[in-house]
This record gives sequence, C-alpha cells and structure tokens, in this order.
Amino acid sequence: MRQKASQQPAAMMRIAIAGGGSFAYILAQEIIKTAHPVLILTRQPHPEFEENLDSCQLALVDYQNVEELHYVLRGVDLLISTISNNEQLNLIDAARRARVRCFVPSEFEGPLSHRPPANSTDPLDNRGSRAALDLLESWSQSRSHRMNYTVFSCGIFMERFARGGLQPWGIGTQPGLMGPMPTSDYLVNVEQGTAEVVERDAAGRTAYVAMTSMYDVA
Repeated sequence: MRQKASQQPAAMMRIAIAGGGSFAYILAQEIIKTAHPVLILTRQPHPEFEENLDSCQLALVDYQNVEELHYVLRGVDLLISTISNNEQLNLIDAARRARVRCFVPSEFEGPLSHRPPANSTDPLDNRGSRAALDLLESWSQSRSHRMNYTVFSCGIFMERFARGGLQPWGIGTQPGLMGPMPTSDYLVNVEQGTAEVVERDAAGRTAYVAMTSMYDVA
C-alpha cells in the first residue's frame, strides 16, 4: 500500500524592510500574506504599519549608528532596502555583521548590464547605487561570512504614467531624468494625451515595452 508523503511546513523566515514609505508599506502588505513576520526599520513612527498589518513590527533606528542597526538586525534572514546613499551603506555593513543571509538593495531600476561599468562615472547615479553594489559584491565573495544579494530589475513602475505619477505614493519626488512630478512629460504626457513611441531599436528590430507594477514587485 502506497503511503502519501507528509508535507513539511515551510521554514519561517524573518524578513526586515528598511524604510517607512509607501513602497515599504506595499512590500510589507504583500509579504505578510506568506505568513512570514516582517520587521520595519524606520526613523520615525509609522503606526499604520502595526495597526493595519498583522505580523508586522516596527523598530525606530538611526541609520548613522551601525552598532544599533547591527543589534536590531540580529536573527533577520532577508533584508529589503528602500533607502539609499550612505544610510544604505551603513545598513549593508550592519547586515553583514548581524549575519543576514540575503540583502536586497534599493535598486528597483533598469538592468545592471545596461549601466556604465564600475570604473566609470554615472552622471545619473545620485543615490549611491554603484557604491552599494560594489560593497555587496565584495561581501558576497567574503570567506569569513558571505552575504548574498539580489537585485530586482524592474525599470519604470507602471504607476509612474498614471495621472499625478507616483506622487500619491510619495515615491520619486526628487527631480531627475524624468523631471519633477506630476508635471513631467517623460515618455507620456497624461494631460495632453500624447506619448513617445519607439517602433524599432538600433538594430531595426521591433521594440517592445514591458512595465512592472509596484504590487507585482512585492
């Protein structure tokens, strides 16, 4: 008589998200559906996380204090960052000290292979992306304690082209390549009902556009 193999319950992971903004909230909202507890690292109180999301805990931190971050991150398996610049570099340092197994940097942009090489200057890198990726690559090769990392290459969020752009979520409010929101007409001008359409790439092949929703990333 054949016996049905018993299914082992999935191991519980402790997941932390650095940042208390709208994108962090969306990530936490979706992750708790998997039954994994979520720890939110934030500078300021955000009671809406604990009030609206079960299995979600907040920790007020100072991103300039690596020792404090190290203490808070002990026991965390996966750390997702939504912060940038020196604060993210400190977070990476603290995560490695706390033996976090995997780090997801705040790199929700285009393919890494299309960016300028590591030994060159990227005029659009105003968030410390290159420094963070170089540091993560270094720690991923460490013999004493290897910390893996994963980059989600999403490109422009689909919600960027809605009326008001990402401003209702408080995301991407800094002027950059696309210009200030919600008045930017980068690729699509919602107010005038116009859009720039690229039919062919440099090799003459049909160009395709694929967009990712913030909720798909989560």
